[in-house]
Amino acid sequence: MADMNKGKLRRFSDMSDVDIADGDPDPRGWDVVTPDGSDVGEVEDLVVDTSLMKVRCLEVSLDKDAFGIDEERHVLLPIETAQLDRDDDKVIVSSAREAIRQLPPFSGDAMEADYYRGFGDYGRTRSAAPEPASTSSTEPRRLTRAEEDLRILKRAASAGEVRAGKHVEAEHVRQPVTRQREEPRVERRPVSGGDVRGAEIGQGNDEIRVPLVEEEVIVEKRPVVKEELVLGKDTVTETQEVDAELRKEKFDIEQTGRPGDRNQKDSR
Repeated sequence: MADMNKGKLRRFSDMSDVDIADGDPDPRGWDVVTPDGSDVGEVEDLVVDTSLMKVRCLEVSLDKDAFGIDEERHVLLPIETAQLDRDDDKVIVSSAREAIRQLPPFSGDAMEADYYRGFGDYGRTRSAAPEPASTSSTEPRRLTRAEEDLRILKRAASAGEVRAGKHVEAEHVRQPVTRQREEPRVERRPVSGGDVRGAEIGQGNDEIRVPLVEEEVIVEKRPVVKEELVLGKDTVTETQEVDAELRKEKFDIEQTGRPGDRNQKDSR
């Protein structure tokens, strides 16, 4: 058989990145029955078309007692032929049990994209074929009608990332600083009285010194933590509209009367 990925059909249990949408049932493990209540088997897995993210088939493990078989046997039933009974956790299939018996076994190996369609056409053709008309029978004839049910799956996909880092920028600042310094003060005072006696030219201290002191500004820088950046993520829920076309069968009713009467047709 061909590679399953080539046909874009995969078993749901092999798709770890896909979940069933909230509110949709998971029929795995549900009993499978025919419309008259006859046992068929149990849903083992789902087969998903990965190009449309839509369930195409149910992998069903047949009931050994119901089909009179000794070994375990799996078959694929198209989702169009199945109806989910959420109240009783059952799957009602429109295919007759005899038609299901003749389906090829499914071993879980890869399949091509059109693989399931042959099963579905075969099962529906056998189950929906009308019995030969009998004028003597008074029992009502039954014809089932199916329609597609919308099931939406969700899977996680990458939506990008958020990165946070830091860089260094230089900023020139100017700040006034108050400092003190000493300046010389010179005073001249006249000398009088006894201090002027005995003075000699060239005698005494010829030079005096007074040291001057001033404050020197020293610039010192040190790193200080000002703030922090916390990077996380939140999960938000939004509503997205999904467009899809669903097919459904309608009954075509045609009534013929006695000779001379007009034919009547009705579609429901």
